[in-house]
Order: sequence, then structure tokens, then C-alpha cells
Amino acid sequence: MNSDRILIGVLSDTHISSSSGISSELKTALSEFDRLKINYLFHLGDFTNIGVYRQLVNKYGEERVIAVLGNMDGRNLELSSLLPEFRDLTLLGHHILLLHGWGAPIKIIERISKRYDTSEYDLIVFGHTHRHLLIQKGQKWYFNPGPCKARGSFGFIELTPDEIIPRIVQI
Repeated sequence: MNSDRILIGVLSDTHISSSSGISSELKTALSEFDRLKINYLFHLGDFTNIGVYRQLVNKYGEERVIAVLGNMDGRNLELSSLLPEFRDLTLLGHHILLLHGWGAPIKIIERISKRYDTSEYDLIVFGHTHRHLLIQKGQKWYFNPGPCKARGSFGFIELTPDEIIPRIVQI
């Protein structure tokens, strides 16, 4: 891995009900992740079954798939025992918070900021709303890749020691 650049593929809300199936939208995202040679894959929850998580881990490796539990994942005992509700990590000096989210799309950033002390983070990455979002407030980024489903989206985050460069890809 290039220590001066990290590329992360970002998914959320895949909502795949079959434990063995992968949707055409997820196949599109994974194909793009492979083409661009991502270093990590973030999944922000709502897998809805363990099979999708296992397929991602089998493809990219357990250390490269960084995932959190979505509100629809708690029904699956295996997922809820494996995945945390949030993750706190640092990559290339950037402090990152990963979570799924809750409630209505409106004011989700405010709800996140009330539950978590976001002052220490450079990048807050979340899902849940089924709407992509990319906002920079000062030096802090808020990023939701949107749902990986028909007419949905996925995302990329490029990190260098000096920059966070997020982008959304429409399916």
C-alpha cells in the first residue's frame, strides 16, 4: 500500500435479502472498487444479512473491510455480534468516525453531533438516509454515499496526509 495515499470504497444500505445474492448495483460498485484498486472498503450498515458481509470479507480480507451495524442489521444475530454500532479510526493522520445513523434524513448531522463529540473528527461517514450527502464545514467532512441500490449511489474517499477527497458515484 502506498503510504502517501489511501483509496477507500464506501457503501451503505445494500439491503440484500438473499444470503447468497449480490445485486447488480453492488456488482457495479465492486467492479469499480477493483478497477481503482481500493485499499479499504467501508460499509455503513444495513447489509440485512450476513452473506453480503462474508462475501465482502472473502473478496477484500477482514482487515480491509471496515463495517458498522445498521438499524436493519440488528435482527441478524450474527451481524449484531460481529459489527459495532460505530467505529473510530485514524488513517494517514485523519480521524474518522463511521456509523449508520438513525431517524429522518433532515437534521441527521445535528443528531450525530449530539450523540458523538464530533469536534475531534476530520471525517464523519454515515448512511441510513438513502440520500447521498457531501458537505464540508470548515475542515470537517460529512459524507453519506447514499444507498447502493437501483438509482442509488456509492462513494470513494481518497486520503493523503494533507487532504480528504470524497466523491459520490451515481449508479
